[in-house]
Amino acid sequence: MLNLDILFNHIPPQRIEINKKGKVCITFRQSYLSFIGLKSFLANIKYLCISPRNDLTLNIDMDIGAFVDGATVFLFSFAFCYLIIKKPNTKIYFRTLNISKNNITTNIIDHSPIGRFLKNRITTTEFVNQMLSTQANQFINNTYYLRTIIPDEDSKDLSKALQEVKNFLREHSSDNQFNNDVKQVISELCGNALEHSNESCFIYITIEDAELTGTLDKSFDYFNINILCFSEKTMFTDIKNKYYNGELESEVVKQAYQFHKKAFDNHYTANHFFMISAIQPYVTGRNNQSNGGTGLPTFIKKISNKVTADYSYVVSETAALQFRCSLIDIKNEQIGLNESSNFISELPSEEAISVSPIQIQGILYNIVLVKEKER
Repeated sequence: MLNLDILFNHIPPQRIEINKKGKVCITFRQSYLSFIGLKSFLANIKYLCISPRNDLTLNIDMDIGAFVDGATVFLFSFAFCYLIIKKPNTKIYFRTLNISKNNITTNIIDHSPIGRFLKNRITTTEFVNQMLSTQANQFINNTYYLRTIIPDEDSKDLSKALQEVKNFLREHSSDNQFNNDVKQVISELCGNALEHSNESCFIYITIEDAELTGTLDKSFDYFNINILCFSEKTMFTDIKNKYYNGELESEVVKQAYQFHKKAFDNHYTANHFFMISAIQPYVTGRNNQSNGGTGLPTFIKKISNKVTADYSYVVSETAALQFRCSLIDIKNEQIGLNESSNFISELPSEEAISVSPIQIQGILYNIVLVKEKER
C-alpha cells in the first residue's frame, strides 16, 4: 500500500474548529485549486487525524473552477484516504459540489475513484480500496489506468503493470513508437522510484482532449501521467549524500557544484541542484557508480518534444523542476534546464525551478504529453 504516513508526517497540523457534536466544515472557493489552496486542507486533515475525536462529521462545501492538474487531484484524494484510514468512523458529506470549468483534469474527476466518491456513488471503504489498490484490472476502462505498484526483488509487479499500461495505450493509440516511448517513460520513473525508495509507487494515466492555440486544422490528446512515491528517500538523497561525503565519482557534478553553489538561495537551493544532478547522463547515487545514471536521462529524451508548457514537473521535498520543451535538450552529455543545456557553468532558467508550498516527502511526477489525434 502507498505509505501515506510518510506524506503526512511532514505536514504540520493546522487547527480547525470541531464543534461539540464532532462536526467540521471545510470550504473551497477558488478559480483553480492548486498546491497553494491545498496546503491548508492537508494541514486541516492532519489536525483531524491527530485529534482525540473518533466521531467526526466532515462537511465539504466545494465551489471551484477546476483543479489545476492531476497531481493536485490526487493529493486531494489521498487526504481523504488518510482521514478514512486514521478515523474510520468519520462521516464525509459534500454539501456543495460545483466544479464549473473543463480542463486537463475533467476526465480524472469524471471517471476516477475521487469523482465517484465526490458524487456519492461509492462508499468511503470502496474509495480507499480503489485508490490504493495493487490490482488494476477492475479499474481499467476506456479513460484511465490506476494502480499501486509494490517493490519486489525481481520487479515482477512493475513488469505486470507495464504490460497493463501497454494494453491500455493500445486502446487509444495505434502509434507503436509513441506507445513504447510512454511505456518507457513510466518504466524509468516508476523503476527509479521503487529501486531507490523501497516504497510502493502510485501510477495514474488518463487521456483528455487537448485545446491548443494555433492548431485549428488539427486536434490533439493530452496523455496525463501521475506517479507518486512517498518515501524518506528523496530524488536527490543518494547523490547529495555521496557528494558531501566525498564519495560521488562524477566530475561533471563536482565542477557544476563549484559554480552553482554561489547562487543558492531560498528559490534555487542545493536540493534543486542535486535534483538536476540526478537527471544528468551517467550520474547515479548507487553504490556501484559505474552502473547506472541512464534512466532519468532516457526519460528526458523521450519527453523532450512532447511535453506541454505548463503541466509537466517533478517535486521532491519542496524542490520542484519544471519540464519545458525549450529547456530539456541534452547537449554534450548535459541537461542544464536552460536554453544552452549547459549544466556545468550556467544556472537553470528561472522558469525551470520553483518551490512547492507542500512538502512531498519522496517524489511526485506530473507529466502531460501531447499527441495528435489519429484520424
